[in-house]
Amino acid sequence: MGRSTARLRVVADSSQLSCSDTTDVQLAGTGVLSTVTLSATSLTYPATAPCDSLRQEVTITNNGSTPFTLLSPPVINGVNPTSFRWSAGPLRDTTLRAQESVRYAVTFLGSQGPDGVKTAVMSIRTDDQTIGIINVGLNGQRSSVALAGPRIVDLGSVRIGSSVNSTVNYTNTSTFRLSIVGVRVTGPNRIGVNPTQFSLDPGQVRGLTFTYLCKAEENVEDTVLLALDQPCIDTIAIIVRARGGTEQLSSSQKINFGVKSECVKGLDSVVYVNSGTLPIELVGVVGVSGPDA
Repeated sequence: MGRSTARLRVVADSSQLSCSDTTDVQLAGTGVLSTVTLSATSLTYPATAPCDSLRQEVTITNNGSTPFTLLSPPVINGVNPTSFRWSAGPLRDTTLRAQESVRYAVTFLGSQGPDGVKTAVMSIRTDDQTIGIINVGLNGQRSSVALAGPRIVDLGSVRIGSSVNSTVNYTNTSTFRLSIVGVRVTGPNRIGVNPTQFSLDPGQVRGLTFTYLCKAEENVEDTVLLALDQPCIDTIAIIVRARGGTEQLSSSQKINFGVKSECVKGLDSVVYVNSGTLPIELVGVVGVSGPDA
């Protein structure tokens, strides 16, 4: 738009009241348009935990020479509108004069699951047909704690009075730093975990050592709860299994071959029974001993 001129010609053709004549009228004027500028055409939020929320702002400026009105309230729609909330801005229709600005704030809500990328659009209506609707793209990502590793650890069989341990590696596959502040075991004092406090940066690996002290013949299945305070207060459960017992080997104590002549051989067998709860490995026969061996 700019300055425009035109000529208006008025023609009088009546000869009864006056003479025929013409006159020219020069018309001039300057056209104006509303011009709007956004500090950002879209708002992008970093990964956000389920217990957290992030707020960002966009500034709308009238860079034109004529005022226009922003109509309230703005509307958030799109694929994931419930993941975003209009959290600050004009509560009523607002007129922006030349070079005036106004700010709108939008909060991304990590509480709205499931995990993944969230998108929406904030639309602000105006009373100016040349501007129409102002759209601001919204992009965020919800991410939960992710600790990769076995959720069931089997320590195997243990003899009464003995102990067994196993070290298992766990990896922080989330985008946040994880902070373990304590460990609790749901069961009697028989399963131990070390360490009980540690932190893991994204991608970092840490070994947890699980120990079982066998005090009785039993089948153990306890739950180890890792308590987190970062990024959110939460717990991670790991089931630990073990079996405590003894070996009990029994067999017939005597083999009676009866009376045999010199040229006759006898053959018999011995049956060994493991009546305990732990396996026994027979590695070989030591030999036959005694006065007539």
